[in-house]
Amino acid sequence: MRRLTIAALVPGLLALGACCGGQGAIIDWVNFVQWNGITYLAATGPTSTGASEPALEAQIATTKRKLAGNETDPSHKLQEGDAAFLEAGTPIYSVTGYRSAFRIGVKSAGGIVIYEADTNPKARIGADLVDLADKVDYITIGDSSVRELAAIRDPAVVAHLVGLILQAPVDQSAQPPPVGPQYFLTIHFHDGTQTARAFWPSTGQLQRGIVAGPEFAQAILGALPAPAA
Repeated sequence: MRRLTIAALVPGLLALGACCGGQGAIIDWVNFVQWNGITYLAATGPTSTGASEPALEAQIATTKRKLAGNETDPSHKLQEGDAAFLEAGTPIYSVTGYRSAFRIGVKSAGGIVIYEADTNPKARIGADLVDLADKVDYITIGDSSVRELAAIRDPAVVAHLVGLILQAPVDQSAQPPPVGPQYFLTIHFHDGTQTARAFWPSTGQLQRGIVAGPEFAQAILGALPAPAA
């Protein structure tokens, strides 16, 4: 029996795979929810030390179908209400302090799970994908192993970088560059939560398709420690 990753996180991109094995394929899903035309991925990484659990507000939708264990067609196109692992009928809530086009949440036995927008066909600028204005405390830069390399804490610099992200054009058809370094930026919010995004300085591209540009790339690279002699 073949194993097929049908919704795979491939350097920051949510992509549907193609079937090569026909019937009997085992499909691996990433943890996503499809709502209001937006594909959301479960946020990863711990919250900041001492942060309280994110608060949920009104219920805005319910999931309609759990795909894991039920969908065997590798050419399946995501539909409204599809979820990888959530049971059909799971309530979806807005998250206090954030636009639902960026963050939604569900209740689980282990606590609240936050999902963040990965793919939004209506997104034209970074502000359509990420809700950062007046919310960011500091930004850390990590390598491919998510080891922290540097932190940007100066409020003026942080505000400028956030502005570049929010104003940046979005091209969600753009693929990560085949060569060149890749970093992971963790944006730490005032409420103690965070969002982690892959970043490719050679193109100035921030996951997912936010083309932050050369000025942003230079600022990130300039914050990194100098290589050892």
